[in-house]
Amino acid sequence: MSWLGDFLHCWSEPIEHVVVSLASIIGGAWVVIRLIKERGFDSALTIEVSPKRLDRPENAVFINVKLSNVGKVELRAKPCRPSDIAYRDNDETVSYSCTLSLKRIPSTLPPEGKALAWFDQAAFSDLQSHDINLLTEYEDPEEFNAVDFWMEPGETYNLGALVHLSRGSYLGKVTFIGSKKKEFWSRIFPLEI
Repeated sequence: MSWLGDFLHCWSEPIEHVVVSLASIIGGAWVVIRLIKERGFDSALTIEVSPKRLDRPENAVFINVKLSNVGKVELRAKPCRPSDIAYRDNDETVSYSCTLSLKRIPSTLPPEGKALAWFDQAAFSDLQSHDINLLTEYEDPEEFNAVDFWMEPGETYNLGALVHLSRGSYLGKVTFIGSKKKEFWSRIFPLEI
């Protein structure tokens, strides 16, 4: 029986190493598959907007914008300077990495049952619109005022702007442009002055 004991003792350590190695590989593969399945490498942002009309000065509103990084990775704003354009396509131009845009709702609305779309250039053509940079506090003067703003997973930031507008109804839109390709979030909201 001693030869069986010697045989098992001789092979037990290499078998243990093989089993531990296989368990490590399987565990690592499971983590990677789970990250891919849960889109763990993707960024995600929520935008909440809370406008508050002030008593004084007249026609003033403070617009609070709450950004929350609900993804599992760091989220950075596109590092553009105030003189740059953060994003442009056929339908719109976004001036800043985090832009608050306001458009006065026209007095003539579309026919009943039709939506007034943000990108309906004809509906808004004669009306003034406003673009406000919500990340002015995060501009780096040593980098020609380029935006230097980032959020770790789970972090929330409140940004805001005090705006003076003439009485009326407005559509507002907050747009956040991230530093990676396809990082683009926006939220449209109504505003009454």
